[in-house]
Amino acid sequence: MNLHDSVEAVVRAEPVDGELLLERVRDGARRSTRARSGAAVVASAAAAVALVAAVLPDSVDQPAPAQPAVASPVPAVPAGAQAVSWHGVQLFVPQGWKLGDQFCGTAQSDTVLKPGPVLGCLPPYVPGLTVVEYRDGIEELPKARDAEVSGYPATRGSVRLTQETGVREVLVLPELDVTVSVRSPDRARARALLDTAQVVDVDVLGCAARLPSTEPPVPEVPGAAEHVLPGDPVAVVLCQYGDLRLESSARLPAASVRTLQSRLDAAPVGSSPSHEGKSASASACRASERAPLVLQATYDDGSRLQVFTGPDSCTGPDPDNGARQVRAGRWFYRVLAGTTSR
Repeated sequence: MNLHDSVEAVVRAEPVDGELLLERVRDGARRSTRARSGAAVVASAAAAVALVAAVLPDSVDQPAPAQPAVASPVPAVPAGAQAVSWHGVQLFVPQGWKLGDQFCGTAQSDTVLKPGPVLGCLPPYVPGLTVVEYRDGIEELPKARDAEVSGYPATRGSVRLTQETGVREVLVLPELDVTVSVRSPDRARARALLDTAQVVDVDVLGCAARLPSTEPPVPEVPGAAEHVLPGDPVAVVLCQYGDLRLESSARLPAASVRTLQSRLDAAPVGSSPSHEGKSASASACRASERAPLVLQATYDDGSRLQVFTGPDSCTGPDPDNGARQVRAGRWFYRVLAGTTSR
């Protein structure tokens, strides 16, 4: 889901949306039993180098993102590339690609598409593009071959395109219930992109790939009891989850951070009454609890603070940092709508 579109949908929706939640970074218990082998690390690095050489334009140095204090290292991004991920599966694609460039679900340029609502129309198919697409579920592949990605069992296969000359290279990760494919008129390019796949615990902006729970940790940042977003963070990232798995992330502009701080300080303390049984069902409320928006602030000493809220129809947007909770209005989502998702 495109982060901007999903937040805009919340802004337009009735009744008022929002749910307070707070995240701890994935504890890594499952991954501790699946430590990546040295061979997997070498293969991933080699694939990234091959991608830059094979499919990227002239390399452009990309500034390193601010690295929050997280349990797992933030992935390094090769020059000339950008990292994209969904539900913990990361690929490197050319830096010049416009992410989520689609009209009614049809790609309009070389791009990356993720699951989410789209307009209901049937635009013409655009041939000659290279398109990465993430999907929930497991695609059955003819003549599939066994593979491994970051210690996870996988299958890979090729499917011929029917609307043009070309191929879909497909990677299936059954344990993650994720399928990622690359369609392209150039088989070598499609394979090179898919070869960069990794399973990550943390995305390139520092968002945890999976939430172990929605219980708020006790913040360690000074001033958290008096301010939802205290101090002078060096970076604030918005992490969007679905079923407790990371779907997209975006860095907030400095102006948006200042606006959030000012308006959150002025917001009344406490939580909004639940709309369950009025405008929302109990099942809808439970589902929304698993799709929080997490604001993750990083400070110059490496400390970090997380603020949970979420789009749903059960409460108002009630940002909570684990020590202070306030009732925000629809302005909260309008501020977030100015971000651009990865």
